[in-house]
Amino acid sequence: MGDLISLTEKIYPNIEYATLDSLSWLKERAILTPTNESADKINEFLLEKLTTEQIKYESIDTVIEVEDTVQYPVEFLHTLHPPGIPPHILYLKIGTPIILLE
Repeated sequence: MGDLISLTEKIYPNIEYATLDSLSWLKERAILTPTNESADKINEFLLEKLTTEQIKYESIDTVIEVEDTVQYPVEFLHTLHPPGIPPHILYLKIGTPIILLE
């Protein structure tokens, strides 16, 4: 955890004071990591430092056609993190930069 703190303080000094006017400042910085798991940890850590309101977004877990259902409990499906698919629960704050991939 100490390495994460020193890394984020080097790349994003005083991020807790970032505002919507700081978007160009944020666009000039990035932390590259080899795994999604470590990226999630870094994102969660930095998100906690921002002082804006946090909003929780959840994926939809219903189907239109009953034939399209699978025989797995929804709770189990929510624990999966396949590459290219966003997590079941996504936390965002106003002013947080995000990348949308198509």
